[in-house]
Amino acid sequence: VIWIFGFDGLVKAVPRDSDYRFEYYLNNPADRSSLSSNTVLSVADDPLEPQRYLWVGTKGGGLNRLKKKSGRFKQFKTEQGLPDNVVYGVLAENAKPFIWLSTNKGLCRFDVRAEMAKNFTAADGLQDNEFNSSSYLKMRDGTMIFGGVRGLTVFHPDSLRFNEHIPQTRIVG
Repeated sequence: VIWIFGFDGLVKAVPRDSDYRFEYYLNNPADRSSLSSNTVLSVADDPLEPQRYLWVGTKGGGLNRLKKKSGRFKQFKTEQGLPDNVVYGVLAENAKPFIWLSTNKGLCRFDVRAEMAKNFTAADGLQDNEFNSSSYLKMRDGTMIFGGVRGLTVFHPDSLRFNEHIPQTRIVG
């Protein structure tokens, strides 16, 4: 299957004997299970179930999860924790439930199973909060590169350490 995307929706091209069968996915404002925006900037197979889901980054419509079998979408936007509704790049971690999104307001590590976002900004060491369209790459070793207005942000997800301990709040006086 070949996924074709741009400024007029998402197209699934399925090879047949000597040609292709095409399926078109477009935004229908009356249908929340349709594509959220016709301007598609990136796609990535699900890191855990690539045959089942496709993740779609849009300009202004946030992130979409396509159920490949049914053709139905689930939409994720700032209301669900994304830093911005412009998603330039989508890169999947290897065999982990995370995808990384580049936006106009930083990077986002999105847990595809818990459907939770962890957002990062220039305060966390990014080149800037604003990233660019068509400027993302995952290297063979899993290193991720996202291009932005002030250069590149380069990292390997396995090298990141997060403080998961939430300190207790105590009033002492």
